[in-house]
Amino acid sequence: METGLHIALLFKLFVVFEQRSVSFNPNPRQFKDWSLMLIVGQFDAVVDFSAYSARDTRDATSLLRHKVNIYVHISTDSVYDVCDPDRRSDGPVREEASVRPEDHGLRDLLGFHHDYGHRKMEAEEQLVIQRYNHTDELLGIPYVILRLPDVLGPRDTTYRFWLYQLWVRLAAVLPDHPVTIPKFLVNQKNSFVYVDDVSKVVVDAVEAQPGDELFTDQVLRYFHSSLLIVCSK
Repeated sequence: METGLHIALLFKLFVVFEQRSVSFNPNPRQFKDWSLMLIVGQFDAVVDFSAYSARDTRDATSLLRHKVNIYVHISTDSVYDVCDPDRRSDGPVREEASVRPEDHGLRDLLGFHHDYGHRKMEAEEQLVIQRYNHTDELLGIPYVILRLPDVLGPRDTTYRFWLYQLWVRLAAVLPDHPVTIPKFLVNQKNSFVYVDDVSKVVVDAVEAQPGDELFTDQVLRYFHSSLLIVCSK
């Protein structure tokens, strides 16, 4: 990313400073490693790909408070799996559906069955808390949350899409192994986004001016590779 900005990518961290790049892997559980983030002192942006719990977000934002202009949090549309099912329609999910159930029993049940979405939702909630809830009455780090569906494209280390594509391409020479879809997935609806489209939005968020209404304290959701601005916290 050649923006000339001071940028931290958590937890694989890249600091861009005066055209020089420093790369290292801070351990989120060991604050002594995080002190390396203070090399620059003030960051234009943080792009966090690896916060999987409230603790991860709390540790990062506590260290970086008043040192970052914008915090780009890479979240997931799996957070909707732990939200109130009565708020969801049959069509595409909308941001107003991202409300946890008032029934604590149901909330715990959804969290148990959808642990990934539950923990990512906690990370989001902590990001909002750090922005507004401070005893010194000063605002925390401005943020933008990107709730991504399944991301496809180069460097996808899961190979989930490419293995199927290879299977389809080789079907003619593998007659004993026809392409199949598991029955439980036949009617499953999914959304996808291409990795280059995500990177463009991340760059736009990083390069946005402080206070930009498009990217300040927003939750953004991709649907069918199109970005929708759907909620302002």
